[in-house]
Amino acid sequence: MNIFLLFFVSCISILKAEESESISCTTNIDSSNIDNELSKYQTSVLLFHVPWCGHCQRFKPEYEVVCEDIKKEMSGSIMCANIDCTTSEDLCNQHKLKGYPTIKIMRGTYECEYMGPRVGKDLFYWVRSMHYGTVDITSIEKINEILDTSEYSVVGYLDVDHPHRNLGQAVTCAMTSLNYLVISDPLIAEKLGLNQPNTFSVFNKKTHVKTLSEIIDEDSLVLDIFSHINPLVPDYSPNLSHTIFSDQMKHYLAYIYDSPESLEDQKEV
Repeated sequence: MNIFLLFFVSCISILKAEESESISCTTNIDSSNIDNELSKYQTSVLLFHVPWCGHCQRFKPEYEVVCEDIKKEMSGSIMCANIDCTTSEDLCNQHKLKGYPTIKIMRGTYECEYMGPRVGKDLFYWVRSMHYGTVDITSIEKINEILDTSEYSVVGYLDVDHPHRNLGQAVTCAMTSLNYLVISDPLIAEKLGLNQPNTFSVFNKKTHVKTLSEIIDEDSLVLDIFSHINPLVPDYSPNLSHTIFSDQMKHYLAYIYDSPESLEDQKEV
């Protein structure tokens, strides 16, 4: 009897553990509940997919992991959602999708499509930047942790009601390869070496590189950042295409070379 009871209790424990591991960190959304679900959160991450898409099936487990990390760090602020476009065709048509999987962030009426690599950590950093680009960080330890996760970051030192705060999410949408965060506390700014309020500054890891000036609109900010985080003559590779190419840069001159020596000669020109 004792052996049977022990075996029975063990089976229940295993089943509960399996159920716990299978709990999804994402919400299934369709036309009937999207408005209600979006209204519960400041920010929502939407994954549009279809069952027959191989890329979607391979990415979904990684998306679940990203959403679990988002829940741990930004609990209660961000919703991760799945939208099956075979059962919500009308909803997907409204978003004018060009392919699958498509990832978008929605915040109120603002909408942005993720154009970076379909890699978990890159998506997580992008979502985090979209979040902290609108929510002040008051911990210098947290700021240093974020600065350390990317080669380049942009810090907006902006008053709470400054109009340039709206530029932050637009820049993060356009440039998925860098961290973006915003602060307003002068004491935090002093610890980062910033002394000009209502400006944007570029950081290389935790090192302050430059404070940008004469920012007028989204295009001028993106171009200014772009020129500081990319070398004048970058070496192209498919993995770096999303950092090199930008909608704000209208023309590119490409040089195709067959030896390092010929490249060095051309760079001097």
